[in-house]
Amino acid sequence: MGTNGIDLSAGYTTPDLEEARIKEAAINTSYMAFILADRTKFRRVFSVSFAQLKQCCIITDHIPDNRFANETVIKEVMK
Repeated sequence: MGTNGIDLSAGYTTPDLEEARIKEAAINTSYMAFILADRTKFRRVFSVSFAQLKQCCIITDHIPDNRFANETVIKEVMK
C-alpha cells in the first residue's frame, strides 16, 4: 500500500483519517505488509499515523537515510 509520509518516530502517516483506519486494519490482520513509497515520502509527517516502521517492509527507489533501514526491512528498486 502507499503512504504520504514515513518518519522515524511517527511511522507511516496520511492526512486522511478514514484511509488510516483502513490501512491500520489491513496491516494488523496481515502476515506481512508492504509499503510502496518513493524517496519523497521519507522524513514527511502527516496528521494521522497508521503503523509503526517495524510493522511493514518498504519498497522504494532510494533509501535517503540508513537509520530507516535500522528500523525495518527496506528493498531498494534499481532503475
